[in-house]
Amino acid sequence: MWGEVQEERASKGTDVMTESELEARVGNRVYLTLLTNVQYLEGCLTLWYALKRVDSKYPLVVMYTESLGAEALEELEKRKIYHFKVEHLEAGRYFEEDTRFNECWTKLQMFSMTEFERIVFLDADMAVVQNMDELFDIPLNREDRIYGASHACVCNPYKKPTYPSDWVPKNCAFSPHHYRSIKAPADMENTQHIYGPSCQTGLATINSGLVVVYPHPETFKEIFEKLKDKNATEKYRFPDQDLMADVGRNRWVGLSYKYNALKTLRNIHSDLWKDDEVKNIHYIMSPKPWDFPTRNEAEANDPTGTFSHYWDIYEDRVQYERKLGLIE
Repeated sequence: MWGEVQEERASKGTDVMTESELEARVGNRVYLTLLTNVQYLEGCLTLWYALKRVDSKYPLVVMYTESLGAEALEELEKRKIYHFKVEHLEAGRYFEEDTRFNECWTKLQMFSMTEFERIVFLDADMAVVQNMDELFDIPLNREDRIYGASHACVCNPYKKPTYPSDWVPKNCAFSPHHYRSIKAPADMENTQHIYGPSCQTGLATINSGLVVVYPHPETFKEIFEKLKDKNATEKYRFPDQDLMADVGRNRWVGLSYKYNALKTLRNIHSDLWKDDEVKNIHYIMSPKPWDFPTRNEAEANDPTGTFSHYWDIYEDRVQYERKLGLIE
């Protein structure tokens, strides 16, 4: 298993992965995340370990921007996590009401990375709890299946006044009257479990925490042109994911909720959520599981009952890193 190979090489003091090995070993398929500040470093490192823990065949690659400090880069280098700098992308508007969204445009760089055959992008605030390498094999193309993603939950359970007025339960793709999975390709019926509601369901909007990407220059051109269209971006409430839903209208593949299991779904859509089938938990909004100094404190401040999964992975990671001498 890839995770075992990584551990063996690390224990011998050799590079876990060089650039050439990255290309040779994984056939140009990678998990990718974005890191722009040290606040998400713990999430990123635990995500890296989570993929090893579930014996993924594919490594995590980190793209970062100039805003990331030397401390974070040192931690990536210490673990031999392959990383590269990308240009910070900006749109025609600035999100003053929620400044964290201004970093999200840069995620769109993933569509330009044609050196990779396939990318599964993951936000750094996710916990992979089961192997999900099957996502790399879903059919995508340039015409009508340009990426795969799960729907956004538009229930707005916390009644945030800045959210769109049509974000209500009746419009949510995860509501029982909407949640009908699309059919897998005829010659891939064994992959039916991968899919979720069609891209036209509900408000037809995505959550961009996990995106399966077929990088293509023409797709990136479409995205970049939309990014610079101030008339379009002024209307977006959620930056990159609204843009992706706009560019990909009727052209994206709906994935099961289990690949981007928003922590809030466990309570809001308890009829849908099944602990044993969830593969990847997304810790949207605050607080994050790593915001607390201890597991007990984190779990005491977690109404969703999902933080324990992160802490299971984190505690395993600490043991692994101590064994290899990465931390004291």
